[in-house]
Amino acid sequence: MTSTRRLKDEKIVGHLLAEVMPEDRGRWWTIPHLKRLNGLIFILLLSATTAGFDGSMMNGLQSLPVWRNYFGKPVGVHLGLINAIYPIGAVVSLPITSILSDKFGRKFPIYFGLIGILVASALQAATQNYAMLVVTRLIVGYFSVTAQAASPVLLTELAYPTHRGRLTYLSNSFYFCGSVIAAWVTFGTRRIQSNACWRIPSALQVLCPLIQLSLLHLVPESPRWLVSRGRTVEAQAFLAEYHCGGDQDHPLVQREVLEIQETIRLEKENTNDQSWLSLLKTPGNRKRVAVGIMTGAWCQLNGTLVVDYYLTLMLDSVGITSATSQTLINACLQCLRWFTAIAGAQLVDVLGRRPLFLISVASMLVSWMSLTTCAGVFANDPDNHAAADAFVAFVFIFAMAFACCWVNMIVAYPVEIFPFELRTKGVALTLATNYSFNFASLFTNPVGMKNIGWKYYIVFDGFLVVIFTTIYFFFPETKGFSLEEIAKVFDGDKAVPDEEIINRASRKQLERDGDAESETKAANTVQIEQADG
Repeated sequence: MTSTRRLKDEKIVGHLLAEVMPEDRGRWWTIPHLKRLNGLIFILLLSATTAGFDGSMMNGLQSLPVWRNYFGKPVGVHLGLINAIYPIGAVVSLPITSILSDKFGRKFPIYFGLIGILVASALQAATQNYAMLVVTRLIVGYFSVTAQAASPVLLTELAYPTHRGRLTYLSNSFYFCGSVIAAWVTFGTRRIQSNACWRIPSALQVLCPLIQLSLLHLVPESPRWLVSRGRTVEAQAFLAEYHCGGDQDHPLVQREVLEIQETIRLEKENTNDQSWLSLLKTPGNRKRVAVGIMTGAWCQLNGTLVVDYYLTLMLDSVGITSATSQTLINACLQCLRWFTAIAGAQLVDVLGRRPLFLISVASMLVSWMSLTTCAGVFANDPDNHAAADAFVAFVFIFAMAFACCWVNMIVAYPVEIFPFELRTKGVALTLATNYSFNFASLFTNPVGMKNIGWKYYIVFDGFLVVIFTTIYFFFPETKGFSLEEIAKVFDGDKAVPDEEIINRASRKQLERDGDAESETKAANTVQIEQADG
């Protein structure tokens, strides 16, 4: 009889891995090797904090009169450029990150990015004028996203099979860890009447990268990357130590190694061209690219960037203008978003990816339409404090609806849908699209808000309708498949079934074991004959 544990595992990773997974395991925190593995994965989660710190810090700094005066009270295009230059650095970094990750290993670009963040943040804290601020933010964006893009790929390829979904989707939720820190720091420095009120938050951007850099040497290299470089023994040693407590002969270790080997071999056979054009070679890859591009674009066109970077302007529009009120609202908002993002990551293997996408977007649409209405009411009646209070409430609801899904999906979903040989390229393409639209939105949002006020919010009501429709018709479910098995979702009949991969690999393994046994018997026979002689 199939156990409850087996059925639960099948729903998460499919039956091929589920049938060889230990059924008597307890909670992960009671198992020493899984505690060690997830502790190391926690180090990778810190990569997203820099981007979150940046957005929340810039939101808070706009509330500080000292910062506004120092940089010439930037509004419209000038304010947009300060924020929008960050994603330009990000877009430039992504192709290079993909090359570094494939050539030198998944850890190398993380080291590279973290060291660059330390230098760039120090320069940003020492900024002397508007031009220097723009340049340093370009550099921060470049190095921040270098580390941020490489970490979830490594995390996904290290994770225990049944933990992969939740951990991968949890990876970008630490964006809000950085947001929370920055929000409370700017709230704490709001009363300082010198440039220290904004230099201190800028300098503290090094906090999480410094912690991560000091611990990164403990994190192993990806077993999938090791296998792709012919270092299968090292990969098997990792899988045995961290997935099965050191048992190299455990069926799960054998199954994972064989599945990785055969999948990589088949990918190389079917995709001789490893250039960027290989992303468009097959119908399955073209579908992956389309879904990746939509994921990247929709993440930035749903209205969240207005809340992330221009909350100060939003609050100004409904009469909430004091630095204390604005920075406090920002700090509380970031705390709630982080909690919601963590909760959302736990739901990906319960609800599935598609339902979570659709519930999130539907909730965002309702709340955004509501806050648009409240903003319009207040614009016509500035004494209507109830409309202002309701506006703030709907901002919180919208932000929670976004955080429970999108902040996690933007990285984790493309990591899942692209196969090993194209994974770093696919993630880079998705994030490049994401940051390109990020730049366009950050640049145009303050201009639109300045010129047409609350009516600018209506634009995002339209976008959210389009986003819901495209997700419903084009985004596939990836729950219930192993990382290798997801290829079937996109390639259909053209994908080699996992059963065939495993059977072929198992036959090869049996042949190797048989040859080894024969050699051992022959050697023993020779030894016996020599002894008799």
